Amino acid sequence: MRHHRARFLHILAIAPVAAIFAGVLGPTPHALAAVATAPAPIVVTVDPGHGGEPTAAHPGMPFDPGAIGTNGILEKDVDLDVGTRLAALLRADLVEVVMTRTGDTYLTVARREQISIRHHAALLVSVQAASSASAKTSGAVVRYATASSVQFA
Repeated sequence: MRHHRARFLHILAIAPVAAIFAGVLGPTPHALAAVATAPAPIVVTVDPGHGGEPTAAHPGMPFDPGAIGTNGILEKDVDLDVGTRLAALLRADLVEVVMTRTGDTYLTVARREQISIRHHAALLVSVQAASSASAKTSGAVVRYATASSVQFA
């Protein structure tokens, strides 16, 4: 019993000294480097498909409504709504999001790609609510450019 009490008193005497040394010495350089270096943010481009509006003032201005539903809803509007919601979900997960369009504007495919490249995006997600006359065609389509994208796809 006496041996255990001596060991307990020894621990009680060493604990404050250890705490003082830890406070004086501070974190190690390795720990400081880990705290000071945050991980690089992942940049994702969200690309709502289609867009633009024909106007009498600019009859030559290109526009692309996409598919038109039986109720008159335009694919460009659905794509923008879904893309905006996707961007909000990604931002909630601390992903840096770049939108190719946030309003009803027409962009060429080349311009959409340029936006993604300029922001060094790791991924470009194109939102397309495509339609088909075939009853056999439904569901999501995932396209990827390189073999390194297969895992994400």
